[in-house]
Amino acid sequence: PIEQSQLIRLTSLNDREYNGFRTIEFTENFRPGSIVIFQVSVLPRIHQTLINIEQIINQFSNPSSQFNKIIQDLTLIDLERVLYRSSVEEQSDGKGVDVYTIPDYGQLVYCGLHGLIPILEKIRQSNQLKHPLVNNLKQGNWLMEYISNRLKIHPNTKQVFYFILFLSKIKKSN
Repeated sequence: PIEQSQLIRLTSLNDREYNGFRTIEFTENFRPGSIVIFQVSVLPRIHQTLINIEQIINQFSNPSSQFNKIIQDLTLIDLERVLYRSSVEEQSDGKGVDVYTIPDYGQLVYCGLHGLIPILEKIRQSNQLKHPLVNNLKQGNWLMEYISNRLKIHPNTKQVFYFILFLSKIKKSN
């Protein structure tokens, strides 16, 4: 156990229910060339989240999954609605929907999921954790609601809406 170590000292709580950071300090007994090996485990709450994420990811690679059944039923026009659609195209439907606006950033290029891809790629490449999109995601489910709400108003993409709703419930439960 870490409490018995002579090389390191835990300076924070070490309780399974503690959700904060664990802080470790090296003692004067930790000499150059010393090695310490840690065995860590995720908290029970985080463990269930990881299981949920794995189930979601498996949806995309399993040909008989709910997600793949939904996608197979979409026409090319439906896929274009899910992935792309410009502001003009979306407004011409007369449903009162336009491209998503990210506070402190501006409007997405597309109403569909592909409107997010260049921004997510930029965030990933330079680890921009303070990007306005990241802040928007931290502050609430507005983007998820926008995506799902624009898909539920069209009969052919309603099943995609239900799948996104399912994903958001998994997210909210963790």
